[in-house]
Amino acid sequence: MIRPVAIINAAIAAALLAPAAFAQFALDAPTGGYLYNPATAALHPIAGLTGASTLASPILSGVQFASYSPSAGFAIIARGERLAAVSNPRSPDPQPLEFGAAAGQVLTSWARRSVAVYSAGAFTLVSRTGDAIDTTPLAPGLPPNDVTSIDYDDSTRHLYIAVTGQGLYDFNIADGAARLVIPLDSPAAIAHTAGRVFVLDSKTSTIWTLDAAQRPAIFITEPGIRSIAAAASGKAIYTAAPNRIAIYDLAATLTAELPTTAATSLESIPGGTLFLLNQTPGHPVWLLDDTESPTIFFVPPFQEGTN
Repeated sequence: MIRPVAIINAAIAAALLAPAAFAQFALDAPTGGYLYNPATAALHPIAGLTGASTLASPILSGVQFASYSPSAGFAIIARGERLAAVSNPRSPDPQPLEFGAAAGQVLTSWARRSVAVYSAGAFTLVSRTGDAIDTTPLAPGLPPNDVTSIDYDDSTRHLYIAVTGQGLYDFNIADGAARLVIPLDSPAAIAHTAGRVFVLDSKTSTIWTLDAAQRPAIFITEPGIRSIAAAASGKAIYTAAPNRIAIYDLAATLTAELPTTAATSLESIPGGTLFLLNQTPGHPVWLLDDTESPTIFFVPPFQEGTN
């Protein structure tokens, strides 16, 4: 049952509502999405055109994690030991609403108006209806400390969960049942597209999927795969390997490759067409633009007073 969050953490609210936490940037600059920068502990707009972008002044500061989807109209942040949803973080009067504990890694998987969140052994579905942000605690009954990745399909209301030593689970939010669909020792990144789900086995560098009979089947094996993602077109899967981004169609045919030594991840950045490939403090941020003609480009590191 979806229920409104009623508890507001005073410390979070006071810090987030402080004017210094909401620096302004030029409203007429194109924005490719919003990127959390661990070096500044802040959420920055990626401002400018592809290939000529910069990290603009932050819209949220002093947070240990932040992910913002403009289409959903709210951000998920971690501050101290708490998680909160922040309504309209670019507005002068944002509304931080606490909904859970933050410990260790925070995982998110966004849909258009909602996001699945995992942290501190707990799963939550956070949604926006009109001006209200609601939360649904989820209880798939899985080992709380062994989750490596999540992927939410809002068209079916299924949450895919990778659990170390077990494999890929398909959690049906409607009936509360979690089913092990692909047994694996080292499941990692997950992607779904065109009614299919894909999961990387990091130990064997193999991507698995389900065949027409819903049985586990190998999609491709490629040396050194670090991450995977689905293209927005619904027609391709990206893989990140040490020397390239490879693009496969859904028949597992290699259709293109983009040379790069920068790709260590394929993390979707909500609100645009970008995937984060690499972010190292003090170095350029490398991004993939997921369009009909995908390109790799970098954004200079943020420097106060120059961006």
